[in-house]
Amino acid sequence: MPFRTETTNPATPSDPISLLWLGSEDSIKKAFHAAGWVPADPLSPQSKYGVMRSIMENQGYREGPVSTLVLNRQTPTLVFSKTLDTFFARHHLRIYSQPATFDGLPIFTSTATHDSGIGINKKAKSLIHLIDEHIDEERGKVIDDLGLAGCVESVSYIDRPWVPRDAKNATGDTLITDGRIAIVRLNECANPHRADVADASLPQVKEKANPVERFGRNTVLYLRDDFGRGNIVYQGYSGIKTVWGMTHKPKESVAGPKLLHVGGEPYEVVSRPSQSMPKGGPKDPSTVRPSFVLPSRLHSITCCYALFVTL
Repeated sequence: MPFRTETTNPATPSDPISLLWLGSEDSIKKAFHAAGWVPADPLSPQSKYGVMRSIMENQGYREGPVSTLVLNRQTPTLVFSKTLDTFFARHHLRIYSQPATFDGLPIFTSTATHDSGIGINKKAKSLIHLIDEHIDEERGKVIDDLGLAGCVESVSYIDRPWVPRDAKNATGDTLITDGRIAIVRLNECANPHRADVADASLPQVKEKANPVERFGRNTVLYLRDDFGRGNIVYQGYSGIKTVWGMTHKPKESVAGPKLLHVGGEPYEVVSRPSQSMPKGGPKDPSTVRPSFVLPSRLHSITCCYALFVTL
């Protein structure tokens, strides 16, 4: 089977296939849902606005879209991602269906990479994700996630001596791997173990604030989040501050910033902005699900203008 994905127009080799799934598409969906992964939104004007808004507001976008990579000219059947409270770092994988079966089970293959930073092209005013080069660790994370959810029946590995051990993906990131592919046989995932759901067999302690306290707390949260931070003035300020911090960082060494060359264009590697991590650490992803909707024309123009002027 093909072992490496590629971009389209032009076709450039990119992420290698590191996982092979034995099980139905429904079992795959149940397993990833139980492990806390979510389907990625398709690329569209609405999802692109969601990306822009998540950067400008320094918050996560759990369903953020991923770039299109094809395997043997086939687009992904499923795309899943997992993140916390920032767009700058996330786990994601693309799953491709295969025409063959094994032991009567459908076969799917997939990539698995961890976005760990951002590259920015000041001239073209565009961003790209940078991935953690140790892609085998991401392969292990995916297996552990689904295994802890109780949806994995067995795991085995097959060596592939022909897979490059230090190739580069389409954005110029180095890919360090042992070349093996993990064969994961899934069960029906009928009774998954979810870490974010209380165990019904254990005694539950229910604490609920009185109505007056709940009303006061909800009012404060509304005024702070929706009224105070949801207006175009704050979002414009936040966007300018975030992008300014990315593009005007002091030089840390004589060598200057690290550059990647993608499609003949230079991208400067910028680390994760400190503003993306709020005080007190990351939030529980199950409680943070921003609702990205297409804004009014004035809102769109203001946000885009702030980002364009800063770049």
